[in-house]
Amino acid sequence: KERIMSRWKSRWNILVFIAAFFWIWAFGAVEIRAAEPVNTEVHFENDRVLDGVYKEETVYFQVEDYWKMEAAAAEVHIKLSSMLLDVPAELTFEVNGTPVKSIDLSYKKGANQTISMAIPVDQLKEGVNSFTVTGFAQIYDEEGCLDEFSGANWVIIQKDSLIDLFYQMKEPSYKISEYPYPLISSANKTGEGVAVAVPDQASDDELTAAAWIKAGLAQAAESKDQVKLMYSSEYT
Repeated sequence: KERIMSRWKSRWNILVFIAAFFWIWAFGAVEIRAAEPVNTEVHFENDRVLDGVYKEETVYFQVEDYWKMEAAAAEVHIKLSSMLLDVPAELTFEVNGTPVKSIDLSYKKGANQTISMAIPVDQLKEGVNSFTVTGFAQIYDEEGCLDEFSGANWVIIQKDSLIDLFYQMKEPSYKISEYPYPLISSANKTGEGVAVAVPDQASDDELTAAAWIKAGLAQAAESKDQVKLMYSSEYT
């Protein structure tokens, strides 16, 4: 039993070593043009409704660790209810809990309005970030009681609102810890042009390791991946 476990442990170590070899080989074949600016748009995807006196809606977005952020902005499209003709209301916008803009709403400017703002890059962090819209409507009478509009929808944040992120791709450090970057990244979400190549006389262990890498890259890719698995003689 000990000899069987030892044999499987040895086989596992060989597979990991071969996988690392293929990863580093494929990694070195990818060229990153770090000087080229890249733009990623994060859309709200669904309409968000503000009702009652106080309401907030949050959209989450990702800043990758291989991005060098240069600028960010938000464009929020809203549709106002006619009840705001007589009701004071305001919106506050926050990034990761820090306010970046606050405005008073006026239906006199039209039912459909666009609010644009810059997002300070120093307010962003690697990983998950939040963009929160908080609304306050003064829907109460002189005695402080909620009036008949207390449950009404007074603002719709439309789904075509977006957050715009501008950045450069960092130079890869060629460490396995960066996997799957730069083979799969925000600039190449499907792995187009990426191939995992094995020697023409590859052993079973080498083919298994290459298949693992191919499967891992396919899992990291968005939609249908275009990563290829081929023999080195087929690689041009």
